[in-house]
Amino acid sequence: MTSLLVAVQDTPDSARWVQALRGQAHWLVQGPVHSLADTRELMRHYRPDLLVADLWLHDGPLGEALRPLNLGSGLPTAMSGCHVLTLSPGATHPLLLDALQSGADSYFDTSTGSTQELIALASETLAGGARIAPWIARQMLDHFDPRERRSRRAHFEDLVNPLGLTLAERDLLRHLAVGENLQDLARAEGVRPRDLAARVRLIYRKMQWSERAGQLALS
Repeated sequence: MTSLLVAVQDTPDSARWVQALRGQAHWLVQGPVHSLADTRELMRHYRPDLLVADLWLHDGPLGEALRPLNLGSGLPTAMSGCHVLTLSPGATHPLLLDALQSGADSYFDTSTGSTQELIALASETLAGGARIAPWIARQMLDHFDPRERRSRRAHFEDLVNPLGLTLAERDLLRHLAVGENLQDLARAEGVRPRDLAARVRLIYRKMQWSERAGQLALS
């Protein structure tokens, strides 16, 4: 049975999300907990398949929990075996990029999404998919490809660097950055939308790994 841990603020809206997740017979839902401290404690003893968490808990932002946990191994969250879906009160929330850089795999926009969409997105996250907004795609292009540092040599180094973007990944971000959606892009490429969602997930992984590598270099 698939196990979930829910960490949310204690609000009527969050209660609705928890109830929707608990309504799935094939998911075992633990929680909810409402603080980073309780999330860390449970993650040390209980390794769920999916952590569903608000961007901000009672004692701080989700990124603060993901960075030291990673999840408990010193490696990026994505490598720990636990997927992370964050609940964001808007697709442009300033803490969303921090959560994705810290280890979240995807996000759900609670301001526009329905309970059915939450369940579908949780399933997609467990299957290796991810969603991305145009502004996040632009931020990621800047992260991997700042114009002031580009050169032929730097571009070649990206091609052989496991933390750099491939040509296909860079092209995908460029399309997403101008507002194109995965369904249309998948149709044009002759692939399934889930294949491109998995490519987005891998780009998130690379961002997390490169952030982690930078932290190690500074320590």
